[in-house]
Amino acid sequence: MSSSSFVTLIFRGRRFDEAAMPLEALPELAAYRELVLATAKALHQADHPERQRLPRGFEAAFRLVLERVEPGSTIPIISRVTEQPPTALLFADAAKPDYFERARDLVEQGIAAGAKGAAPPAALSKDLLARFNSFGRSLADDESIVVAQPGKRDGAVYDRVVRRRLVLQAQATYED
Repeated sequence: MSSSSFVTLIFRGRRFDEAAMPLEALPELAAYRELVLATAKALHQADHPERQRLPRGFEAAFRLVLERVEPGSTIPIISRVTEQPPTALLFADAAKPDYFERARDLVEQGIAAGAKGAAPPAALSKDLLARFNSFGRSLADDESIVVAQPGKRDGAVYDRVVRRRLVLQAQATYED
């Protein structure tokens, strides 16, 4: 097995100023994983409309781990653990992003669009937009999560306003 950095999530706000990760914020990491996984499933199904099911082991192939929290900050180091060698079905060409990397990028693009008040990417269906309701649920008004590429500090800023915009594009009701 090997691990590689998958995403940089930077928590900002008064609760995170102490350079410590509050336990009540940890469910955000699981919600992020579920959002990316659902997006990856949708991308795979869109690429393979002739299939009714996902390939065996698709969901199990997506393992994220919290390696550590960067010293002196509230930046959890999120890595993806993969088997060696990767299964040929999911990772046919190592040079190209796989479904999970594409999903990560699509989620970041959706958040960036929501922050600008723009329409999210077309690949984020109403079902996927509704899944943003679980991610960011514990954020207070003065808090945000920067969702960035691995190792980077700049990325899409996700807060309660962005969450609300994305969820409302999927449904008529919004739960705070």
